[in-house]
Amino acid sequence: MIPSKVVVLVLMLTGAVRGQTPTQTPPAAPQEPTQAPAAPPEPTQPPAEVTPKCTADDFHYEYTECDSSGGRWRVLVPNVGNTCQGNPPMDATPKRGKECSFSCGSGEFFNIDSQTCEKCPQGTYSLGGGVLFDHWESLPGGFTTTAEVGDYSYSAKVTNCSQVTWEAKGDFIASGSGDCTTTLVYAANLKKAGKVSFTYQYIDDNTIFHVYVQNDQCQTMMDSDNNKWPDTTEEGKWKEESIDLTSGNNVIYWKTTGLSFGNERKPKPVFIKKITIEGVAYTSECTKCPPGFFTNRPGQAECRMCDENWHQPQAGQTRCNACNKHQYAEPGSPQCKPRPPCTEKDYFQTHTPCDEEKKTQVMYKWIEPKICRDDVNNAVKLPASGAKEDCPPCNPGMALPNSTATVCEFCPQNMFSEGETPCANCPPNTEPNYSHQYKWWNALPETMEMTCISVHVRGCASTKGWELAGEHIHSGVGNADDAYLVLALRTEGFRGQIPGTTGEFGRITFVFDTLCSAGSGCQLFFMQEIEGRGTKVIESWTGAQTKQQYSFVIGAEDAMTFTWAFQKTDEVFGENQQNFPNDMARIYEIHITNTKDGGASSCKACPQGSQNSECIPCAKGYFANPETNKCEQCPEGTYLNFGAEDPCVPCSEGTVSNEDRTACYSDCTVTDVHGHTYDLNGLKGFHSVQSAPTFTAMGTRYFYQFNISLCGNNGIGEAECLDNITAVEGQGGRQGEVGDKVKGMICRSTIIPTTNHGIAQVISAQPDSLGDRLMNVTLAGTNNTDLAMAQLTDLFDPDKAGIHDLMFEMQSEKATMACPEGRRSVIYLRCDYTQTDEGKIELPRNCPTGTCTGCDFHFLWNTRYACPLCTENDYMSIEGQCKDGKQTTQFLWKQNEYRTCR
Repeated sequence: MIPSKVVVLVLMLTGAVRGQTPTQTPPAAPQEPTQAPAAPPEPTQPPAEVTPKCTADDFHYEYTECDSSGGRWRVLVPNVGNTCQGNPPMDATPKRGKECSFSCGSGEFFNIDSQTCEKCPQGTYSLGGGVLFDHWESLPGGFTTTAEVGDYSYSAKVTNCSQVTWEAKGDFIASGSGDCTTTLVYAANLKKAGKVSFTYQYIDDNTIFHVYVQNDQCQTMMDSDNNKWPDTTEEGKWKEESIDLTSGNNVIYWKTTGLSFGNERKPKPVFIKKITIEGVAYTSECTKCPPGFFTNRPGQAECRMCDENWHQPQAGQTRCNACNKHQYAEPGSPQCKPRPPCTEKDYFQTHTPCDEEKKTQVMYKWIEPKICRDDVNNAVKLPASGAKEDCPPCNPGMALPNSTATVCEFCPQNMFSEGETPCANCPPNTEPNYSHQYKWWNALPETMEMTCISVHVRGCASTKGWELAGEHIHSGVGNADDAYLVLALRTEGFRGQIPGTTGEFGRITFVFDTLCSAGSGCQLFFMQEIEGRGTKVIESWTGAQTKQQYSFVIGAEDAMTFTWAFQKTDEVFGENQQNFPNDMARIYEIHITNTKDGGASSCKACPQGSQNSECIPCAKGYFANPETNKCEQCPEGTYLNFGAEDPCVPCSEGTVSNEDRTACYSDCTVTDVHGHTYDLNGLKGFHSVQSAPTFTAMGTRYFYQFNISLCGNNGIGEAECLDNITAVEGQGGRQGEVGDKVKGMICRSTIIPTTNHGIAQVISAQPDSLGDRLMNVTLAGTNNTDLAMAQLTDLFDPDKAGIHDLMFEMQSEKATMACPEGRRSVIYLRCDYTQTDEGKIELPRNCPTGTCTGCDFHFLWNTRYACPLCTENDYMSIEGQCKDGKQTTQFLWKQNEYRTCR
């Protein structure tokens, strides 16, 4: 059924004219005028105006209000102010329309005549069911802005906020600066749920930025999706944020409040360059591209900007027009401008990198893009380039890596250079004094970056911003007054707290000045960004500054970035203005101390007793003499022990120092207290002994194998035990793969005989060191403790009369829960002249696994090499009778029962 309201509209259309009845009464015939004798004649009456016949241009379709079911009707209504006669020439029957939440896609508009979505024609654009604000020549319709004294004003001055509001700047809209609270408001009536998206730049922590939405009852939506506190952005970086909207009325607030805290620096404003609102009513027509923009294809959601040196003065166009050669235009310009005569501010000086002859060339370059003319009267010509100058030396801590190199590099680890000589090794017992030190500016160090940031398309003369100038680096020329010129230096951290200081890990020092015109209000900011902790302003300077030095103590060892940012003025302009072309900041030298990276310009002596891993150690076997601060070697017969009060510790009895004085060992020659000499060279290498077999609770047979390295090899043990269980096929490993392995003076492994597919195999497992270091070599029964002699008597058969065993005592440094002081092994060498080759090694008779305690191991080695070398005292001479004038002499051993020497 058609609603009654629609029926009324149809009846009104019968007469085809809004405000008239359906039928038209003909006008009455004019009456004859009454003639008066003295009256002048009446003027002639114009003929009655003929009402035109109705055409399609006199009507348009509209939708009724949405009904309770979310639907609506399409009806035909006459245009306002038009009068015509006759019936409408098109269908006036009401038709059910699209549902109220319907909208077209991006690049389309809704044709209500056909009730279909169609593509936008060339020269226009559409978001479909949304609106876009990205041109800010003035405040667009629907927006309002207010200002009031901020809630967080700590300034003693009375602030007048009446003129501090959001202000359109062309490419963006800017909030008011200072400690005022400024609010930008937009009311959106959505036909369906949508969202608002905005692209913003917010760089100042001293400005509070809050975005929120109120419903049609003025209630603020406090959930996180409708109540935002946007994050700050980096300089020149834009970020997008979105807030969901409900169908119906939504009032969107962008609110900023500055925190001045009474200082002179005004908080920076917030910039918004784009606002998109989705969910509004359908778009019945596409929006024309503004001047300076165009689209040359149908169905576009946005317009393209005219390129540089092209323009378009009219809206809704499909192309841009080229400027003539004496004009220029910035991207997106509606008009071309005359190219002005070139001046000194249109070019800059720079230096080329050093060549193989160690020369650099002075170069002059136009600021790009070049918009000035140098072919007119009073124009400045570009100075001649190419003059050669000597390259400065490398910066301290850097050098040319070879004779043909042209780029300085940091010296390698443990090397140093003052910059004028090749890198050299730091002497032993010193440590490199690493730092970042820059005082020559022909090439930008790899640890530094520079950039220019501007909200304007051509606000930066180049993306670099700063320019190298030999003895200094400056903030460049040709940039917009409100551009940020940023120079950043990163270090990977600091080498711990500096001894003798309280919380100082390093220090940054730099030398600078600023050249600023009167009234410019130029500012130089010095900032610190600690990784993971954000950025803070350390210091700032306003106005012209004479050449000076500034230092800052660094209280953390983290990686961090130091930044210098220069701005000629803190005013925000709607266009690229250059009122202060000569204003700049200059930095002459930067020095950061105690860094992890960078290069060393010198080497410093290591403090006595320093455990600093960066300290270059003395050569093996040498120590740093605290009196001379030089590396010295321990004398022969001693070994180096840094843990002792005297680092050179005498070798124990029966041992000698090795060549590099790192340990004492037996050189296989022993002289006892009685003057007997033992030659043990026949026992060099390593030797093995096995325990008697035993069984596990599961019946697995196993035994222990001990490998012993007694003497020689410069004190390096040759006994090796390994774990080959993963190399045995079928044990989960690969053929040839070896697990743990230990090597030392004496070691033990568990041997498990097994078979695999009928093939006998041996598994070696659980290798342990029983002795890494030889403690001493002594003669049993002469200078041993009663305990040692009692152990020898309990463990083995007593030696024969007149024979004293040599005792080799070894110690393992590895502590275990069962043996907190490590394992100890004693090898008793017993003279047995009847033994052949290296002899026979026995295990204790009552402890067949080599140990009775699990920590102390004992071995008896019967060998002829344990017999001392024979001397004249070991035999006697017997003179025989004279025969033929000659007397014979016989020599006999004094030992009658057995030999005790060899």
